[in-house]
Amino acid sequence: MLQRKDADIQKAVCLIQNAVQGLTTYREDFTEVKRSAQAVAQKWGVRCEFTQVRARRVRRHYDELREDERLSDPESNFRVNVFNASLDIIINQLLQSAILPTIYGIICFLGILGNCTVIYTILKKTKCRAKQTVPDIFVFNLSIVDLLFLLGMPFLIHQLLGNGAWHFGATMCTVITVLDSNSQIVSTYILTTMTLDRYLATVHPIRFNHVRTPCAAALAIGLVWALSLVTIIPVWMYVGLMPLPGGLVGCALLLPNPATTTYWFTLYQFFLAFALPLAIICLVFFKILHHMATSVAPLPPRSLRVRTRKVTRMAVAICLAFFTCWAPYYILQLVHLGVQKPSAAFAYAYNIAISMGYANSCINPFLYLTLSETFKRHLRLVPGGAQPPASQPHNEATGDGL
Repeated sequence: MLQRKDADIQKAVCLIQNAVQGLTTYREDFTEVKRSAQAVAQKWGVRCEFTQVRARRVRRHYDELREDERLSDPESNFRVNVFNASLDIIINQLLQSAILPTIYGIICFLGILGNCTVIYTILKKTKCRAKQTVPDIFVFNLSIVDLLFLLGMPFLIHQLLGNGAWHFGATMCTVITVLDSNSQIVSTYILTTMTLDRYLATVHPIRFNHVRTPCAAALAIGLVWALSLVTIIPVWMYVGLMPLPGGLVGCALLLPNPATTTYWFTLYQFFLAFALPLAIICLVFFKILHHMATSVAPLPPRSLRVRTRKVTRMAVAICLAFFTCWAPYYILQLVHLGVQKPSAAFAYAYNIAISMGYANSCINPFLYLTLSETFKRHLRLVPGGAQPPASQPHNEATGDGL
């Protein structure tokens, strides 16, 4: 239905949702299914019973032999290995064919709209003020990264609708995969840099005025992008097309000797893209909180303290949202190392985790709008192109003008 040119997407999604709900209910009520099957068999005079199979024995410690009790019962064996397994495969295919593409499509639309609004608003604000602040530069680059990340989603949606088939060639496979991996890592590194900037603004607001400049922030962003591109060298090296049944190809990371390299690549990605930046950010924010609780040094002007506190609060919210959305994905990546045959429940959780990761890219614009009064004021001024009030407080030395 979805592959027809005149396909009604809304109707197809509704039908698939009903099918998934029905199959899930069907799966959870094996006793009723068994009773119905016995009634039909009796009506047609068919003998209905589970045949006894030889119980599998497994070797335990000290050469002790014990029965696997689940497989010794033929009914339980059928329920687990045939009935549940078959329905899990069908439900998972239905979810991947329509439900996930629909969710990804909504995330993609809202994220592109929100991040384009942020980028346009910051450019408009810069034109009015004729100078970008340090927070402006960080937020602007985060929005650029999120936008690039979301622009690869239509290719992922097309791949899901095509049951994993890739139709855009080897070059686009490399570009989209590298863009996806780089966006994840560069976002984390920008957040880490932003956190360090918050440390300087809060703990050393006067001492490091000469360091916290827009030029220094732009240089830091450039170094972050370069470091991220170096980090994803393994992706550059091993992404490629993978043959699929029916003469089709898929886009995947083709690691050599997957039995060992997958393990090390997963750990490599987890520590560099998640664990290490998270540890640094938590440590820096702990030092900020400790300073705020114990500092007896002369305080900067009240207006500067208020702006610094607001920008720091927004930085905390952005970091918290990022790590909350991406933590399930990286945790399941580690869990997957010890799971040889993932269950349907694991596949559901993994798909939800991926959705949460993409959703983070459309959450950030709403955080900017909610937590930044300056951003909301300039957003209201965008359609008419009006100038912000000339008396708007802004400290160019510290750059906390967002």
